[in-house]
Amino acid sequence: MKMRIITLLFMLVFSAVSGSAMTALGSPDKTIVVVDEAYPPYMFGTTEQAKGLYPELIKAVFARMGAQVEIRALPWEEALKAGEEGAAAVGGIYRNDARTKIYDYSEPLFEEHLAVYVKKGKAFQFSGLSDLQGKTIGLLHGWSYGEAFDAARARYQFTVEAVHSDAENFRNLLSGKVDCVIADHVAASRVVRKENWSDRVEQLGQLAAVNKAYLAFAKSLKKETVLAAFNQALAEMKNDGSYEKLVRDFMNNASR
Repeated sequence: MKMRIITLLFMLVFSAVSGSAMTALGSPDKTIVVVDEAYPPYMFGTTEQAKGLYPELIKAVFARMGAQVEIRALPWEEALKAGEEGAAAVGGIYRNDARTKIYDYSEPLFEEHLAVYVKKGKAFQFSGLSDLQGKTIGLLHGWSYGEAFDAARARYQFTVEAVHSDAENFRNLLSGKVDCVIADHVAASRVVRKENWSDRVEQLGQLAAVNKAYLAFAKSLKKETVLAAFNQALAEMKNDGSYEKLVRDFMNNASR
């Protein structure tokens, strides 16, 4: 992981040496954003080609701003590390108390609905976090699941098996390694449909959390002006319907 971060930093420094004066995020007129490489349909891909709803939204907003952006997909822990070190902005990040001390945030890009999934026939009563007491839960490595959930996790109210993809979480569920999986409804539905697990997995009725995803810059970078422009462009897209159209078109294509 350290080598990937060092490589990213080297690329930025090299660009500074070979071109005009640079900031930690690239040239003065280009922002570098890192996203998760394994969270479809929201964000996935490679360093060379980031894909997903969040990269598409971020590119559209920067285009509305008249600004350049480059988006790279990395393992999520590496993306967070790059963000904390000021090597890049982070796209698709959730907000919590610890992170607000590190990052300045945009307005929300999107709202994710996190649900609880179990093996077919293994449903249990779920109306809140207390119902997860003593269970082993499949989560994504390095992810926050909201303040209340993270606090319960810190109290060891339940056991966590953290992996790097929703597909891996569902494989652990079906093998009996975990009692349940918490995942975004859209992302989980995509995995279940793709793997033909619809007759083996079921979703509990109550949501586990509703989390908003953001674009964030390390506070040390002092990017308030960029965030203000980003927020204005994002608001314009929501007001004129182009945001809704982008999301609708992307989700329709992603479901095929």
